[in-house]
Amino acid sequence: MQIETYSGKYDDEIISLILDIQNNESKINLSLEEQPDLLTIHDSYQKNGGEFWIALDQGNVIGTLGLMIKADHCAIMKKFFVKKEYRSQKVGLALYMKLLEFAKEAEVKHIILDTPSVAHTSHRFYEKAGFRKIKTEELPVPYTYPDRNCILYMLDLGETSQMTEWEKLQAGQMYNDFVDDLFQRRIVAKKLFRAYNKTEDEEVEKRNEILAQLLGKVGKNVWIEPDFRCEFGKNIVIEDNVYINFGCVILDCAEVVIGANTLLGPNIGIYPVNHAIDAEERIKGGCSEKPVRIGKNVWLGGDVKILAGVTIGDNTIIGAGSVVPKDIPENVIAVGNPCKVLREITEADKTDYLKNAETW
Repeated sequence: MQIETYSGKYDDEIISLILDIQNNESKINLSLEEQPDLLTIHDSYQKNGGEFWIALDQGNVIGTLGLMIKADHCAIMKKFFVKKEYRSQKVGLALYMKLLEFAKEAEVKHIILDTPSVAHTSHRFYEKAGFRKIKTEELPVPYTYPDRNCILYMLDLGETSQMTEWEKLQAGQMYNDFVDDLFQRRIVAKKLFRAYNKTEDEEVEKRNEILAQLLGKVGKNVWIEPDFRCEFGKNIVIEDNVYINFGCVILDCAEVVIGANTLLGPNIGIYPVNHAIDAEERIKGGCSEKPVRIGKNVWLGGDVKILAGVTIGDNTIIGAGSVVPKDIPENVIAVGNPCKVLREITEADKTDYLKNAETW
């Protein structure tokens, strides 16, 4: 994967990618005529001091992102799209980091964007990057956009030096792990998961109440066996029908998403955080973090450890004792240290088990 600035190439691919995501995937029904900047990328972005980036894989467009420079040190972030099959490969983050570096060099103080209200994954990305929701009357410059029940966000770059360590952690930046604020947040989490671990199986309502306080988001029919432990809790998203066996540890210094119908065996460890590699930085509390995403219908065998930045695809099985440092695709069995794909899961793996399902 490589990122280039727009140079007049790939116009048809850029338009095709964006319209496909907007209309076939997101169902927001935007026409090309409603987005004249797509037909005049150089004039709309680069001519006025902005930029437009393209992510490529073997010459094919897989992502886009633009920045329009406006008055009063403001800029508009637009056309942030990544092809679906590449979203687990950090393409969006790479594009965004290019934009952020460019914006700082251009002395931009405020970045504004609009996003469809249904784009919940995008909202989480923006909010973790430090964007805040704003109302139309809070816009610092005039800005027109297609009205599709959009949400407006703004990032104040002039205030990044004043970010707390928690805000840096949420934005995916290096942070100081030793500050008191993070220490206090850990205490809150520990009180909650200790209370959870003391409950009995019959206390389902009490368990659900504690999980609602502890976790960022928890779906229906989630069952977590004691002894469950986490670092903050608020960065953990668990979808519906998830079972987590005894002794799970999640150090959620970045977002951890566990997809629906997933099974976690005993003594699972999910570690989205790394201490700094440089010894001097490390002893002074330097840490970095990358999100972990576990797909739907996944089975993690006992004692599996998942490291920072890993995405595991839907329906995949990770064998017991595996250490997973890199992404694993969907529909495979993977094992080992480091974890590697053993084989695909096929129709031949089905048994006659479901034939009796109607009698259960």
